[in-house]
Amino acid sequence: MPNMTPVERLPSVRSLTRPPSTPSTALAEEPSTKADRERECSMHEALAAVIFMGQLFSLMPIAGYGPPSDPRTVTMRFLSVRFVYGCVTLLIMLALIVMLGAYTAHQSSFGVQQASSVVYYAIIVFFMVELMLLARNWSQIMGRWYVDELPFRSAPYRPPARTLPFHRKVHLIAFSVMLFAFLEDTLNFVSAYKLNELHIRYCPHRDGFWKNFFHREHPYVLRAIPYHPVLGWTIELTMRIAKFTWHYVDVFIICLSLGLQRRFVQFNERLERLDGQPQPQGVWRGLRLDFVRLTELVAFVDERFSKLILFSCANDMFFITVQLFNSFE
Repeated sequence: MPNMTPVERLPSVRSLTRPPSTPSTALAEEPSTKADRERECSMHEALAAVIFMGQLFSLMPIAGYGPPSDPRTVTMRFLSVRFVYGCVTLLIMLALIVMLGAYTAHQSSFGVQQASSVVYYAIIVFFMVELMLLARNWSQIMGRWYVDELPFRSAPYRPPARTLPFHRKVHLIAFSVMLFAFLEDTLNFVSAYKLNELHIRYCPHRDGFWKNFFHREHPYVLRAIPYHPVLGWTIELTMRIAKFTWHYVDVFIICLSLGLQRRFVQFNERLERLDGQPQPQGVWRGLRLDFVRLTELVAFVDERFSKLILFSCANDMFFITVQLFNSFE
């Protein structure tokens, strides 16, 4: 029998009253759509607004960051306003921890409330330091991510079906979570303000309204430093930054997870489009290399962000446990 191609071995469809029951072994091509010509947003571009939001609160002091920029060229400049802003905030937080520790040591008892305050300040300082260290190596981290995800940003890979564009999804989740976090923090401040009003109205005192407010909220500070309006509002602003940092780390980790998850979804959807049809050897070789690229990227991200993720999970579990404990009292 002369050599025949797989297609020639099959009888012509026109000569049959019914099509063959077995699938064709012809090399199938992936269907092309308009989405193939659209370039997928990179993780670097999707994180631009999230990084900028963090910089407003002294986090991630990276210079040269923006959607059009190359992530391999961003730097952390030690003589920049961002870096000085971050260092000043970090020093204030360290001073608060020292004053809180001294104040707690002079207390007659050490309970859950005191422990949660110490843990809260300590974890905030750790988050600030860790994010600053990540910012120092951000060009290497995001440069590696940028290179590994490059094949997934264009054909034959496509953006996942029935989902928002990558940058919009990241922005929607990040800013929604932070909006609710700010709402919670605002309600806590209003609650403390109203309690101070009641204290001023019904309890004898000789302090003004705001001095009494800061004395009730931050007694460990006024025990070490005399009250001054500038001091009071500096501490209150630092508390807002600390609360933002507490929530921001969770949002930051969520955004990183979204970036990894999206690439795996793209890989899986491409396999589904192939539908088990025969493909050239180069296609399967490329798929294997892309999968290896993704798994190595996951290992790289896990190595670089493992401490941040571990402490974030431990922090969440600790304060959930504290809230459960308080609910039983």
